[in-house]
Amino acid sequence: MEAVAALGLASNVFQFTQFALGLLDTASTIYQSATGAGAQAETLENVYGRLSQFSRDLDVGSQDSDIPRSRYDGELVKLAVGCEAKCQELLQLVGKLKVAPAGKRKAWKSLRAALLTVCHQDNFRRLEREIDGYRRTMALLFSADINDKTSAISFQLEQLQQETAKSQDILLDQLNNLQLSLVNAEQMKEQAVLDSLDYQDRQLREETIKDAHKATFEWIYSDTSAQETGAERHRFLDWLQNQDGYFWINGKPGAGKSTLMKFLTADERTHTALKAWAHPSAVVIASHYFWNSGSEVQRSYDGMLRSLLIDIFSQVPEVISPVCRKEPWWSNRRAGRLGNGKITPKWSVSSLTNYLQRLATLDTLPTDARFCLFIDGLDEYDGADKDSLEMCETLLGLTISPRLKICFSSRPSPVFGRCFGADPSRILQVHELTAGAIERYTRDMIKDLDWDHYVVEDNHVDPLSPDTSPRERLIQEFVKSVREQAEGVFLWVLLVPPL
Repeated sequence: MEAVAALGLASNVFQFTQFALGLLDTASTIYQSATGAGAQAETLENVYGRLSQFSRDLDVGSQDSDIPRSRYDGELVKLAVGCEAKCQELLQLVGKLKVAPAGKRKAWKSLRAALLTVCHQDNFRRLEREIDGYRRTMALLFSADINDKTSAISFQLEQLQQETAKSQDILLDQLNNLQLSLVNAEQMKEQAVLDSLDYQDRQLREETIKDAHKATFEWIYSDTSAQETGAERHRFLDWLQNQDGYFWINGKPGAGKSTLMKFLTADERTHTALKAWAHPSAVVIASHYFWNSGSEVQRSYDGMLRSLLIDIFSQVPEVISPVCRKEPWWSNRRAGRLGNGKITPKWSVSSLTNYLQRLATLDTLPTDARFCLFIDGLDEYDGADKDSLEMCETLLGLTISPRLKICFSSRPSPVFGRCFGADPSRILQVHELTAGAIERYTRDMIKDLDWDHYVVEDNHVDPLSPDTSPRERLIQEFVKSVREQAEGVFLWVLLVPPL
């Protein structure tokens, strides 16, 4: 039976039992006609009409006879059949009342009293009892059916929750896969950018620079050589820790500028000082070493820019997208093919310079970082003085941002002096500060020589150091001679042959 039909039939059974029991109650009153009838009174015509309607409504033969959808549908049908039978009995009784003489009708005080005149008392009570039984049974069926439906709904809800959970899991998996695909696509683009920036022998110049001899450049961090280095050492350390802008390290050819720059970029004390400058931001260090003996790209402007950018991008790849996304090859629908060799970014000096500019100025970078660049060997750049001047002015323009600063090194020259020489507090001249380092290096190189072979016995005693042996005096004189002749140029010291 369809659910709607079952509900309608149940409603008819319930309404019939309530109406029928009301008719059989002693309080129900009737009148001969509707004229003057009170709100609670019923005429025989009305009672007969309503019973006839109930009889039609309870006729199961006219109801939907589909397979029961509830296990209580069969009981409901039985109740309807029984109620329809009781309704027919009531119709017959009321029909008899309708044809009763008028004088007899006036003596009826209630419908119950009237019915008892045409029905034996035992039959009347049986009819009342059976209708009340149908009412009680209907109430139980309603309660049981509600419980069943509640259980069914709970089961369906549980199944729905399980299916929803499964759907959510599937959706989350799809979202995760989509995010992973997007991340992979982004990472492929980032790797394609790194690969395209890189070039053969990019790090060769740095690798060919000899590591600083032990303690050679300790003076730049340590107070033990403060008298020797004067204020210059303090200027540079203060710049690392506190200052923005630029710093220029210069020196004679062979004075050890490149060795110092390599030492500075690798030493943890440089990183510590720069962390103090960048705090609370992270610090990113990038470097480039021009080399006039290397390939064309190693001594070019774009080679420098590519080296600096690949150093930065390798450390903080998350900045690649905001820096490069304006490029057509990045936002193109085919950009996902970056990294498979089918699409290769094309670089120009202007675009590479713009990338550094964006790193210095963009407020939308996904990481809070500040950048310190070390650029060595400006004098080995393969360009005319005009080009060198333009390059240096462009790089200086980047240092206007408090997010980026640059340490340069080069030989002294009018071009670089014009760019960097205006502020003496930002200049360190290596050849003027390496006397102690040259002495230490020279002593270390000659410590194993047989100096006794060169000692000449004499009775001379140095009044300033009377306890100094002739051997030690000879070593001191040799070291002093090397230092003075070197004039701060380490390369000259390296070329001095052992005795």
